[in-house]
Amino acid sequence: MSSPSHKTVTSEGRSRSKSQSHFQEGRKMKKNLKELKKYLAAIPAGKVSSANKSELRRLLVECWGAFSGSHLFNMTAEKAGRAEHLEWESPCLYYTIERRGRAVRGWQLNVETGNCVSAMCG
Repeated sequence: MSSPSHKTVTSEGRSRSKSQSHFQEGRKMKKNLKELKKYLAAIPAGKVSSANKSELRRLLVECWGAFSGSHLFNMTAEKAGRAEHLEWESPCLYYTIERRGRAVRGWQLNVETGNCVSAMCG
């Protein structure tokens, strides 16, 4: 007896396998990561200005899953969209997220290697 096929249906009514969906999602994340890199290359180093924060947060949400380690500490793309105290020092983007009231976790994203690390702050 063969195992059941795992299919999803697209908005256009076409079906595709889960592996195709994961592949396409991965391609989309890589494209979004390229957009993030391009955006960061165009802004000055240092503290991210208020004018750039909302677009940077949007791009971060869209490519979050492309970073190795992005799943650590129950971090999600939506939570990454709450990034505060953003600083850009190529090739790394630094920011903090307030968690559980007063607890603050700092993040470092290396846009060249695709790695991210985190640590508790203060």
